[in-house]
Amino acid sequence: MSDSKSLLIISVGLMLETIMMGRLMGGYQFDQAVAEEARVLTRQYLAET
Repeated sequence: MSDSKSLLIISVGLMLETIMMGRLMGGYQFDQAVAEEARVLTRQYLAET
């Protein structure tokens, strides 16, 4: 499996985990600067490969 596919699988898993934990905790999980930064960095990395 290529590195970009592995990163994609990990990123999707972490996003799903974030969604589930946010719902369990009663908040809107994507209204956070860190979550947005992670998405931007992941997209940048994938665009480079």
